[in-house]
Amino acid sequence: MMLPGWFLELIPVSGLTLRCPVPHRSVEDALVTRACPVPEPVAGAAPRRLLHHLVPSSQTRPLPQHPPTLQLRLVEEQPKNIDPLVLDLVNTKIVERGPPVQWTDIAGQVSVKATIEEELVWPILRPGAYTGAGRPPRTILLFGPRGTGKTLLSRCISTQLGSTLLKLSGTTLLSTWKAEAEKILQTVFFVASCRQPAVVLITEAESMLLARAGEDVSSLKSQLLSYLDNISTSSEQNVVIIGTTSRPGSMDEASHRRFAKRFYISPPDSIARRQILHHALAQQSCCLSEREMSSLVQHTESFTGSELVQLCQHAGATTLHGLQGQLQPTSYQDLEKAFCKVRPAASQKELDLFLEWDKLYGTRH
Repeated sequence: MMLPGWFLELIPVSGLTLRCPVPHRSVEDALVTRACPVPEPVAGAAPRRLLHHLVPSSQTRPLPQHPPTLQLRLVEEQPKNIDPLVLDLVNTKIVERGPPVQWTDIAGQVSVKATIEEELVWPILRPGAYTGAGRPPRTILLFGPRGTGKTLLSRCISTQLGSTLLKLSGTTLLSTWKAEAEKILQTVFFVASCRQPAVVLITEAESMLLARAGEDVSSLKSQLLSYLDNISTSSEQNVVIIGTTSRPGSMDEASHRRFAKRFYISPPDSIARRQILHHALAQQSCCLSEREMSSLVQHTESFTGSELVQLCQHAGATTLHGLQGQLQPTSYQDLEKAFCKVRPAASQKELDLFLEWDKLYGTRH
């Protein structure tokens, strides 16, 4: 006798997903790796739509390469406590469909990138080779000034893992979507569980993990802490949670210690600043002398990557000369003028506080 509402999902390396009815519940113990609710009917659905049932196949990220084995999953119909409207919001606003990001796309942060690759990415992709090293960290906190590339690094991690990326802003959740905040957070992790491997990126995470959270935030905070605990300890969840914050000091110790690894993403050093400036100015047909470039690198100490790009953009905006509106190459003088409009947002005192917090709670690398 068939078990209503349950199907066996077969995923060969070719990427084609097949489903057949499960004859009895005992298959769960013998064959199933995880249970995954499916929001669309199976009957009459095309195989390509079945592959990633929560997002159309034309918009999904490339699938990671796996050995030629067959994955078996037990699939149930969508749970009743998942709101279809919230599910649609998560799929359209939170599931990311941007281009892949490689390590080489991130200037600087050499030590941090190497540590994340060695301690998180490789063990997850090659679990058999790291059996004696313990379970790789599944929760990471990236902290540092705004514009240093925390989100870009998170996208890169997701690309390396070949995972679905769900990006949720803590401040947006508590303002624009405040009325449905708990439902949205629940649905985000529901989708992540169905779309494993997955990375859940929570930007401005401190807004949900404040040391003195008000009554309206405390329940959401408890919910997020529960997910952090579950992801950290579960051997069945192939989900990584990445939190980013520019205010790590506003989080209580119990909250930030839920993240197994905590990395300081600092403003770029001189080598990274040169790379960022060279790339940004190359798009404006700007060719500085070596002396001018060295001077520019020296005068942009404490600038974040985002601020360096803004500096070049402001300089480029002043190169429209003449009655014909002819665009001239950006000069060093244009860049000097742009310094009046673009300055580092973080003061030296604030940068010192980041270094102090890193010494107390940061992960050594």
